[in-house]
Amino acid sequence: METFEQNWDATTREGKWEELFNENEGDYDEEGDIHGTYHFATLRQIAPGANYTFIEVGDYFAIKALAISWIAANYSAFNLDFDIISFASTGSSSWQEDIETIVDYGVLFVSAAGNEGIEMDGFPGDGIGRYPQCFNSTIGVTGVTNSYYSNSSHTWKQEEGVNWGYGIDIACISNRTILDWAPVPYDSEFGGTSNAEAIVAGIMALVEEYQDNYKSANDLDIFRAHTTLKNTSDAPNTPPRLQNATEIAGYYSGVSSNYSAFPYIKHYTLYETYYYGWGIIDAYEFWKYFKNNY
Repeated sequence: METFEQNWDATTREGKWEELFNENEGDYDEEGDIHGTYHFATLRQIAPGANYTFIEVGDYFAIKALAISWIAANYSAFNLDFDIISFASTGSSSWQEDIETIVDYGVLFVSAAGNEGIEMDGFPGDGIGRYPQCFNSTIGVTGVTNSYYSNSSHTWKQEEGVNWGYGIDIACISNRTILDWAPVPYDSEFGGTSNAEAIVAGIMALVEEYQDNYKSANDLDIFRAHTTLKNTSDAPNTPPRLQNATEIAGYYSGVSSNYSAFPYIKHYTLYETYYYGWGIIDAYEFWKYFKNNY
């Protein structure tokens, strides 16, 4: 059997990456050229101890569709044993059956909402349904600004340009993560809903690690993840530290009486409520609720 040997002049991840860059092994000069690498870097920053499988699909729809269908068809046969799929690209409504098959194996499918600044309504035929984030079987993630946003009057609110609406389950910080290295030299920041989604997926990975070690019989499946997000997420407009610390029910408790099927109502009317899904993720409260209830 052949073994793979590495021969680097550099010793750090950043140094190795820059070594490849300087040898012209990659044809890129901006973040968008290696979007997946930035997304992966955010994931690693949130959950550095997780085991990762990176599936390169480029921006080719057919390859993305093939990857999803292959995972669905072969998950059991190849004992893939994924806990989470972190997906930050566009998909199709035709993927629903395959994704539901994957989720039935206990996999969390976390999906970025996108950055076209539109209200998603969940209907596939009219041009503003976005998949897979609109599926009820996934965790759809939109973006908000944080306390360090340049305009203080817009902190902890929906970030301009992100998608929102039907199928969004949770919001997370999208306006830039400062990475510990620069995939494109001198560009060590990542933003957009792909960043927000990676943070959410990383938080899920940390809770999965806790679950594997201390609650092996209670898998963090899509039902438990949705339930926990619904009961722990923070309301928008003010930082969590300024909110009532005893209010564990969070944002959902304040809107569910008016929107009983929230956030899963297909509609054409713009509701500010739907900007945030079940609110802004609170990692500590998410873990605490899971710990105390499952």
